[in-house]
Amino acid sequence: QQDTNVIRYKTKTNTYEQMHIIRLWDDGKKHITVQDFFEKYSGQYVVEGVRFNSDNPNVFNVFQRYTYEKLELVDESKIDMFINDLTYETIAVGDREVFECILNQIAFIAQYTGQKTRTAFILQRLQRIGKNRFTDVIAEVF
Repeated sequence: QQDTNVIRYKTKTNTYEQMHIIRLWDDGKKHITVQDFFEKYSGQYVVEGVRFNSDNPNVFNVFQRYTYEKLELVDESKIDMFINDLTYETIAVGDREVFECILNQIAFIAQYTGQKTRTAFILQRLQRIGKNRFTDVIAEVF
């Protein structure tokens, strides 16, 4: 099964060889190939750049979308254990200032997709208290 939304690099020579092989139709004089079509209309396929999540129609957007859909109604009790028990009590060790900093970082990542936060958390605690659980959830969502 072939992956969808995967960008693969091909050399110009390889691409032209493949485009020359694929025949679209015959106009009575010659076979029209993908290469003929591309050369005639190539100006329409030029982009200004490649960006992660751009709204500009002239820029190639490589953002693959989130795997989760936005809910109309959020059941707060389902995320309470992650936010309060794991994040506040275990990761922030009950420190309100650290907890607020963590939440602000998560909010920044959600609100400004693709922008760098310019900060990183270093989690050092006892083994098996939930550090990986915390980072796994964040990584999966974003």
